[in-house]
Amino acid sequence: LPDIMTTIVEATDVDYPQTYRDNKIQPMEGTSLLPLMRGDPIEHPPLFWEHIGKQGARQGDWKIVARAGRVFPIPLDKWELYNIEDDRSELNNLASVKPEKVNELAAMWHEWAQRCKVVPYK
Repeated sequence: LPDIMTTIVEATDVDYPQTYRDNKIQPMEGTSLLPLMRGDPIEHPPLFWEHIGKQGARQGDWKIVARAGRVFPIPLDKWELYNIEDDRSELNNLASVKPEKVNELAAMWHEWAQRCKVVPYK
C-alpha cells in the first residue's frame, strides 16, 4: 500500500501535504511504481509490516517474522529468519545461524516502527 500512494502522488504530479488542519501528517513511505509501468527496473527499499501482533521485514532474499504479542519492542530471540529465495515455504529458520542478519533487519524494523508510530497489539 505505501507504494500505491507514492505512485498516485507521482502520477498526478501533486505535492503530498505536510499538514492538515494544523496537524502534522506522517511523511509518505514507499516507492513509486511508475518506472515499472514504463518497463524500467526499480530498486525497492526494505519492506516492513505489522498487523495484529504479527510483524516482519523483507530486504532482498531475506525475511524476518515475529509474533510479538504484548512484548514490544520485539526481543531479538523472537525473530525468525528465512532466505526466501532458497526456502520459499519458510521451513528453515536461520536465526540461530545468522544472528547478525537478524540484528540488522530487526534494527531496521524497530526504526521503522518508531518512525511510523506502530502501537503494540494488545
